[in-house]
Amino acid sequence: MTIPLGQPRQPGAPVIKATAIGQAFVGALVDLAQRDVLKDGQPQINANGKPRQELVLTLVAMPATTAPAGIGGDVGTPHPGDVVRLILHGGGFASWIEATRGKPINVGDVVSRVIEHAQAYSASGTPQGGRITDQAQANALPRTTSVGFYGPIAHRAPTPAEAVWVQAAEAAHLERQQRTPLVSVPAAAAGDDEEAPW
Repeated sequence: MTIPLGQPRQPGAPVIKATAIGQAFVGALVDLAQRDVLKDGQPQINANGKPRQELVLTLVAMPATTAPAGIGGDVGTPHPGDVVRLILHGGGFASWIEATRGKPINVGDVVSRVIEHAQAYSASGTPQGGRITDQAQANALPRTTSVGFYGPIAHRAPTPAEAVWVQAAEAAHLERQQRTPLVSVPAAAAGDDEEAPW
């Protein structure tokens, strides 16, 4: 069998964004992988000297999703059935650990997040003011202000009525398995740092 090298890399699935209070994402879990947080190709290090970690969830978007997804400037609301990624670090990673503590995690499980608040940051990344729970207040911030949007992660087993989404997640999982080996994720605690702005 011929295995060509130097082929253009296929882009990953679009990434779910958090850009406004009230945005919701609901998806059926396809796969998950833990990786180092990189900046300019270099791992970011926690105060404890270990690399910061993030969790990449691959999911099939389900109805009720209003959060945008994209890569680069190509952003739009995913349609039900689209494969997307949700990247969790800091507080988001900690929320995932709390949501799944003591529960099995299976392909087809339903993962959701509703954006509940925003946080303004200075240019150096220092939080400015308290939590913002009104989108109009977030919109009124100066354009030079960096703003992160956050909400807790929820995880549950699918209902019988959601069987079609479980089947879609299983099909996507098997297709990914044929392309690349899966990366196992240890039951690790989240990093010590807070979640950075999206």
